[in-house]
Amino acid sequence: MTAMRTSSWSMGLTPRHADTCGTNKHPYICGDREIIVTNVREAMSSPAVVLRPNQSILEAAKLMDERDIGCIVVASPEAVMGIITENDLVRRVILRGLDYDAQVSQAMTSPAFTVRPDVSLDEAIHLMSNYRIKRLVVVENNKAIGVITYSDIWRNIRRGGSPAH
Repeated sequence: MTAMRTSSWSMGLTPRHADTCGTNKHPYICGDREIIVTNVREAMSSPAVVLRPNQSILEAAKLMDERDIGCIVVASPEAVMGIITENDLVRRVILRGLDYDAQVSQAMTSPAFTVRPDVSLDEAIHLMSNYRIKRLVVVENNKAIGVITYSDIWRNIRRGGSPAH
C-alpha cells in the first residue's frame, strides 16, 4: 500500500503549534506525516449511528452519551437528511431553549456533508479543511455507513515508521 503525504496545514494546524510539536504539551504530530491508509472506508468509524428525523432530541443526547460519540446521522429510509452534533445540542437546544422532546430534525445541521467510502483521505481532509467542518458522513447507495472525523484520520497517521498514538 502506498501511503500519501500531507502537510500539517491541510490538517487544520496553525503555526502556533510549532514550538510544542512532538512534545507532551501538544498531542498532534506536526510537519510532514505519513497517512497509513488510503481511503475513507479504511479510516472511518462504522457503522454510522442513525436516528430518524422524527425521533426526539432527548433520544439523540442519550444515544450520544451511551455510545460516547459526538454526532448522530439523521436519515430517512431513502437518504441522509442531516447530522446532529454535540455542538448542535448546545447551540440549538440549550441556548435557544428548544424542548428536548422536539424532533431531532429541528436541531440538526442540514444538509450533512457527505463523502463516498472510496474517496482518498487527502480529499476528505481537503473537504473538511475548506468547509471548516469536523466530520463527514460516509454514504454508499444513499445509506450512511460511517462517519469520518479528524480523530479517525489522526489514528491512521504515522511518523518515523510507527503508528501515531
